[in-house]
Amino acid sequence: MARKENGDYVSTQTSVHSKQSRQTNTIIIRIGNFVKMARELRRPAKVVDLHADTFLSDWEDYAADELLAESLELLRQTLDAAIYWEYTDIRFIHGKGKGILRREVYNELESYKRSGAIASYHPSYQNEDIVVVHIGL
Repeated sequence: MARKENGDYVSTQTSVHSKQSRQTNTIIIRIGNFVKMARELRRPAKVVDLHADTFLSDWEDYAADELLAESLELLRQTLDAAIYWEYTDIRFIHGKGKGILRREVYNELESYKRSGAIASYHPSYQNEDIVVVHIGL
């Protein structure tokens, strides 16, 4: 769908992200020969459960490594949106289990911290199955 705004064409494109129907919206802005793409970032929840059965209706159709990849992608998308919306902090539920999701979540958060995108992260004082991410300094 394209529309003209201030002499420039803006189109919205929908792309399928997972095996069934989760979708993300992308805005494509054309100014002459220059094309800029930017996602519309929705305001995320303050607490996000990274267990695949909470955000994938067909999670049984995925292999374990695919479920982990989907959970990490949700972490990235949500954390990016929280940074965009200037949240001071956000919480991610990784749970107990074998600790695989927790380990990968902490690895991902460490890379965000090294890049300066987040200030710090630590287990929640109330529940160590939750990690608290401090975005602002």
